[in-house]
Amino acid sequence: MKAIYLYEFLSSNEKTQLLYEKYLEYYNCADWQEFMQFMTSFAYIYWGRDDDQTYVNLLVDPSDKEYDKKCEFIEKLVIDAGIEDMDFRILRSHPIYKESRGNYYFVYGYFLLELIYKGVYFKLNELNAKLPKNQQIKGFRSFYCDYFSEQTLLYNVLKDVYGKKYIQMPGDYIKNEFGIIAEPDYYIRNGNKIFLFESKDILIPSETKVSNDYENISSELKKRLYYEEKRNGGIDNKAVLQLLNNTQKILRKTAEWDQGYKEKNIRIYPIIILHDNIYNCPGINDLVRMWFEEELEKMREEYDVSRIENITIINIDVFIVYKDLLQKSEGSLDKMISSYHKYVSEDIAKKARTQEEAIKMYKDRIISFEYYLSTKYSPDYKRMFMQVAKTYIKE
Repeated sequence: MKAIYLYEFLSSNEKTQLLYEKYLEYYNCADWQEFMQFMTSFAYIYWGRDDDQTYVNLLVDPSDKEYDKKCEFIEKLVIDAGIEDMDFRILRSHPIYKESRGNYYFVYGYFLLELIYKGVYFKLNELNAKLPKNQQIKGFRSFYCDYFSEQTLLYNVLKDVYGKKYIQMPGDYIKNEFGIIAEPDYYIRNGNKIFLFESKDILIPSETKVSNDYENISSELKKRLYYEEKRNGGIDNKAVLQLLNNTQKILRKTAEWDQGYKEKNIRIYPIIILHDNIYNCPGINDLVRMWFEEELEKMREEYDVSRIENITIINIDVFIVYKDLLQKSEGSLDKMISSYHKYVSEDIAKKARTQEEAIKMYKDRIISFEYYLSTKYSPDYKRMFMQVAKTYIKE
């Protein structure tokens, strides 16, 4: 689903036309549908098998009329075994091992799936950097995050879940219609329940991710999700502070984009949307919650902070994978968020009978929102992929 949104964006956006052409040229594909046909066919071989072997053979039939083209495509994804690979960056983009021409092995099938969507950005970034400077998309990372991650993916995914229900306003509409600079990235109001979204398609350095250094990792996350100090001594607000600034507007009833609620009855749900599964790891929501609560303490004298729910980090995939659940009354977003925070905030000291039980309960209480949902409602990821793959695979 995300890949289709991305390829449609690349093929239709005026600024990305040259880059899109270079991408297709690199893989020797006529269009993105042909790319998807090849990639999903190979991924189908891995995910469609009945066994659980780690290494899966990928054989190209020499009698296949597209034998050479398929081999050339696959060999764009072949790993050079002699290269040192921090954070598996190279393996992620080259997850196939070559035994001989036409005879290959999947090193790790999940990385092949990632290439269908996640790997596209890194290849585009690489190709963009190789273009003459006057043809490059300047500030490509910022362009990609603003125009695709937020204004295409986030908007379409939320619209796909909620359709025409509720009051919904994407950030670009709020910005252009009301002349606001620090607008929420997406706004939904269902009666007196208000959902504020900040979308952050963030990257942290590979050296940090593999460092196992808590201080280093939390420092990098802080700069991307809380605030970053400027050289002049000021600060650059990130998701936590951006959400709180708009929360204050709502509590004061000075939010230009919506005046149709009673401020004494509202419940505000601040949500950070992240775009990479790596941020589903335990403890990140807990860390962000601590920063959020520090700021709430500063607001208590002036604002009724009881109207503000706990901050929640939600991976964009949740709105795709759990779409059917979120459309039901019993699975509504407000109920799922409240249930999650009730679970992670349970008093371990009162419930645990032994130290070992307390340690296990603590580990269970720092899980991500998406992982919590998966313990209650188990989506069949393999079935979902197979359904999409069959759309592009030739008989």
